[in-house]
Amino acid sequence: MRPLPFAAALALTAALVACKDKPDAPAEAEPDAPAQPSPETAEPAAAPEPAKAKPGRAPATEEERAAVIATEGAARKLGGILKDRVKEAMTAGAPKSAASTCAELAQKLTGEVREVTGVAVGRASTRLRNPKNAPPPWVDRWLREHESAPASAAEPERWIVDDPDGAVARVILPIGVEPLCLQCHGPKDSLDSGVREVLDSRYPSDAATGYAVGDLRGALWAERAVAADVAAGPVDGLSPQGAG
Repeated sequence: MRPLPFAAALALTAALVACKDKPDAPAEAEPDAPAQPSPETAEPAAAPEPAKAKPGRAPATEEERAAVIATEGAARKLGGILKDRVKEAMTAGAPKSAASTCAELAQKLTGEVREVTGVAVGRASTRLRNPKNAPPPWVDRWLREHESAPASAAEPERWIVDDPDGAVARVILPIGVEPLCLQCHGPKDSLDSGVREVLDSRYPSDAATGYAVGDLRGALWAERAVAADVAAGPVDGLSPQGAG
């Protein structure tokens, strides 16, 4: 093999050195992963809403269960007789007659039920017609918690409350607006003129109109001491029907 000329050998040597010193091509960079927030900067999770405190507890003894049953029975008696009397008056006369019957008899019948059963009982609403139906504080709390809900969303409530003077049975029965109720509780401009006459004369501060079928009108309520020695005799003319 013939030796390369000096100039060719020098050029070949320079080429080899240049190839050796040439840096490798940089590897293609991978895309950065999205930054994860640190525990210090991450938004805190929304705290769960605190559960509403229950106004009482479930009955735990036979005596407490019997007291709840008797208390609810008194509330249903009141609701049943009032509903029956209004229906009778409506059948026998005009809506005005039904409005007058309710105005004249409701408080009397409530008193009868209390006297015979020994149970404190009443009707109440956040929109009162008769100021005498103003609710006790525990009923008022329930009414205000449910006043914006339809009647179908309100369930009967039965509790035992541990009072310093002894356990007390309490019951609430929601009153839903039925078609018959609109005769006296519907939009005021749609009421019979005789009904408006009764309301204007007896209840100048009436707030119990403007309802629609399915609204929550209010509630029947009842309470008695668990240890109370009460007679559970029948009330003449009362029937243990629904709340009405």
